[in-house]
Amino acid sequence: DHRFSDEIDKLTGYKTKSLLCMPIRNSDGEVIGVAQAINKSPNGALFTEDDEKVPYAQ
Repeated sequence: DHRFSDEIDKLTGYKTKSLLCMPIRNSDGEVIGVAQAINKSPNGALFTEDDEKVPYAQ
């Protein structure tokens, strides 16, 4: 993705392979933050649509 900047990876020596970001909303539905998951697994597996549903599971 051309929007990804690897500047933090370069500074820290970390290697981002996959990234999943999800909005955190208040009771009014307003976005008040973002949860970010980095590198699903050491073998480089990518996040899936099912992973996107996990925060909303009941």
